[in-house]
Amino acid sequence: MRVAGRDIQETPQVYAEQVAQLFRHVPLTTTFNLLNGLILVAAQWSQIETEILLAWLGGLYLLSVCRLAHALCFNRSRHRTAHIRTWNATFIAGVFLTGSAWGCAALIMFPFDSIEHQSFLILMLAGMTAGAVSALSAQMSCFLAFAIPALMPLSLRLVDLGTQFSTFVAGMTLLFLIGMTVAARGVNRTILSSLYLRYDNDELSKEISNRLAAENALFEEKERLQTTLAALSEGVVIISAGSHIIYLNPAAEKLSGWKNEEAAGLLMESVFCGVDERNGKWAPSAVREALARRRHTESECVLISRRGDQRLIKEIATPLQSRSGEIVGAVAILRDITSERRHSRELAYQASHDALTHLPNRLVLWDRLNHAIERAARGSFSVAVLFMDLDRFKTVNDSLGHAAGDVLLKIVAKRLRSCLRKEDTVARLGGDEFVIILEQVHGTRWVASTARKITEVIAKPMVIEGNEFIVTASIGVTLFPKDGNNAEILLKNADTAMYRAKEQGRNDVRFYSEEMNAQALSRLKIEQQLRRAISKKELELYYQPKIDLATGGIAGTEALLRWRKSNGDLVLPSDFIPIAEETGCINEIGEWVLATACRQAKDWRQRGLTNLRMAVNFSPRQIQQSNVRQIIEKTLNETKLEPAALELEITETACIGDIENSIQTLRDLKRLGVQLAIDDFGTGYSSLTCLKHFPVDILKIDKSFVQDIQDDPSDAAIVSSIIFMGHGLDMTVIAEGVETPTQLNYLRRRNCDGYQGYLFSRPLPVEDVYQLMRSRKIAS
Repeated sequence: MRVAGRDIQETPQVYAEQVAQLFRHVPLTTTFNLLNGLILVAAQWSQIETEILLAWLGGLYLLSVCRLAHALCFNRSRHRTAHIRTWNATFIAGVFLTGSAWGCAALIMFPFDSIEHQSFLILMLAGMTAGAVSALSAQMSCFLAFAIPALMPLSLRLVDLGTQFSTFVAGMTLLFLIGMTVAARGVNRTILSSLYLRYDNDELSKEISNRLAAENALFEEKERLQTTLAALSEGVVIISAGSHIIYLNPAAEKLSGWKNEEAAGLLMESVFCGVDERNGKWAPSAVREALARRRHTESECVLISRRGDQRLIKEIATPLQSRSGEIVGAVAILRDITSERRHSRELAYQASHDALTHLPNRLVLWDRLNHAIERAARGSFSVAVLFMDLDRFKTVNDSLGHAAGDVLLKIVAKRLRSCLRKEDTVARLGGDEFVIILEQVHGTRWVASTARKITEVIAKPMVIEGNEFIVTASIGVTLFPKDGNNAEILLKNADTAMYRAKEQGRNDVRFYSEEMNAQALSRLKIEQQLRRAISKKELELYYQPKIDLATGGIAGTEALLRWRKSNGDLVLPSDFIPIAEETGCINEIGEWVLATACRQAKDWRQRGLTNLRMAVNFSPRQIQQSNVRQIIEKTLNETKLEPAALELEITETACIGDIENSIQTLRDLKRLGVQLAIDDFGTGYSSLTCLKHFPVDILKIDKSFVQDIQDDPSDAAIVSSIIFMGHGLDMTVIAEGVETPTQLNYLRRRNCDGYQGYLFSRPLPVEDVYQLMRSRKIAS
C-alpha cells in the first residue's frame, strides 16, 4: 500500500507495530472465541450429536490455548523486530486454523430440519467475521486468513441444500464476506495511514488516533443500523427529496421483488406500485404527501410486487430534515397487513353469518332487506320476501338426534343457494326458519315460480346416517310495497302467510294477498300444463303472409305459435310465452316450432311455392344457447330446407345484453346462409352503434309505431327514420301491423320494402294460408 508516495510496509517500525497490534488483540479475541464456542455448542446441543460437539469444542479450546501461549511468548521476546516476519507468519497460521475451526462448525453443526438453529449458526459466523474486521484488519492477510475459511464452508453447505432460499442465503453470505473485506480494507488503510503519520509527525498522532476511533465508532454504528434494519419484519425504504430510492432493507426487497442495488435511483412509485383496494385504481405513495406537506403521513393500498404478487400494506412515511430545516428525504415503513385484514374479515364473517349453515344471520338479513327496500323505492322494482319453515323438522331431531338435524339444515342451506340468483339473499333466522329476499321483481308469476322451485328442490330425498328422508317446506310470500313499506311489516306478513301455507296442508306456497295467491296458482297451473302441451300435441302453428310492396306479391310467411288445449280453449301467446321464457320451456318449444316450420316450408316449396321464405321467431333465451348454431344446422339438414329459405326473427332485447357475444352468435348463424331479422324494432332501446355491427338483413318496424302514423306525427317521424336508417345500413325494412290503406300508402310513399298485417291477412292455419298463397303471386 502506498501513502504519500511511500510504501508503508517497507518501514520496519510500521510493520512491527502492525504485528504488535494483532498480538495485543489475542487475549480478547480468544476469550470472545471461547465464549462464542460455548454458546454455539449450547445452542446446537439438541440438534447435533454430543460427541461431535465436544470434539469440536475441545479442538477449539486447544487451539485457543496455543494462541494465548504464542502471544505470551511474543510479548516476552526481546528481539521481536528482528524476527517480526516469523512471528507474523505463525500468527497468520493460528488465525487460519481458528477460521477453519469455525468453518468446520458450518459443516458438522448445520441442522437440516431446524431453520432457527440454522439461522443462529449463520448469525454466529457473521458476528465472528464482523468482529474480525476490528481485530484483524491491521493486516488484510490476517483478516482473509480468518474470514475465508470461516464463511466459505457455510456458503457451500447452503448451496448444497439446493433450495431457492438456501441458495439466496448463500449468495448473501458471500456478499457479506465481500462487504466485510471491503470494510476491513478500509480499516487497514486507516491503521496504516495512522501508523505512518504517527511516526512522521508525533504532533498529529493524537488527532489521528481520535479520527480512527471516530471511524471505528461510525463503522460500528453503521453495522448496528444495518443489522437492525435487516432484522426488522417491516419494509424500510429511504427516499431522497425527489422521491428516488436510496435504500431498501431485506423486508422491503421481499415485498417489492426488487433488490436494493436494482431499486437505487428509481422513483418510489416505479418500485412500489400500489392500487386502491376498493376500486383497483392507482394509489399514490404516502411518501409524496409526506414530502409535499412536511409531515408524517399514513396510507393503505394493495402493493403489486415485481413478481405480480399482491399484498395489502400500510405505508407510514416520515420526512427527513437537515440541520437547517430543509427536507432532504423521507423514510417509509411498509407493514404487510394482509393476514391482519384477513383475520378481521374472518371475525366479521363469523359475526354476520350462521355458524352451522354459513348463511347470513338475522343481522345481515335485516340490513340487506332495508337496503333492498331503499333501492326498490328509488326504482321501478318490487322486493319479495319469502319466509320458509321446514315441515315436521322436529321428527328428524327426535328420531335421529340434533346432529342429524344439523346435517339436514346444512343440506337445505346448500339447496337453497343452488336455486337462487347471486343477487338474492338467503338467511337463517334460527332453528328451521329461513328467509329469502328476491330483488328486482317485476311480477308475482316469477316469484311464485321461484318459490315453487324452492319447495321442489327441498322435497328431494336426502340420506342422513343411512336413512332416507323427504322434508318439505312451507313458504309465505310478501311483496314490497304492496304488503308493507318496511322490513318489519314485510317479515311479519310473510310469517303470517307461511303459517297459512302450513294450515292448508304444508309443502305449499301462500302469498299474503289472496288475489296475488290466486294469480300465482293460475300461473303455476299454466306452467304445469305447458310442460305437457308438446307431448299432448296441443301446440300448433299459424302463418301470416308478408307482402313485397314493390311487386305486391307474397315475399314469405311468418310462423306464429298457438296453444289450443284439449278442451278447445285457446291460450293467447301473451299468457304463456313469458312463462315458457321464465321456466326454460321455451327452448324445447322453440326447437319444435323451428322443426315444424322448416318441414312446412320445404313441403310448400316442393308444391310450387319455390321462392317462399319462412320466418321463425327466436326468443332471447334461445339465442343465448351455446349450441344454437348446431340446433339450426341440424334442423336444416333433417328437413332438407335450403338455408336461404329460413329467416330467423330476434328481438332487440335478445342482443343488447352481451353485445360482443350476440354479434359473434349472429355471425355464426349468418355463415349458415340463413336470413336474420330484428323483430319489433324500436321497442328494445338498442344502441344504433351496436346495430351497425349486427349482421342483420331485415328490420321489422313494431306495429305500435305503424298503427298511428296517420294521426301521430311522432310515430310517423319514427317510422320514416327507421326506413331511412335501414336502407342506409343496406337492410330490408318490413312494417308490422298494417291494417288500413292509409297506413299502407304512407309506407309506400316512404319506400318501405314490405309489410304484414290484417289489411292483407290475419294469421291462418296451414291449409288456409296455403290456398291464399296459391291464389296470389309469390314475389321473386
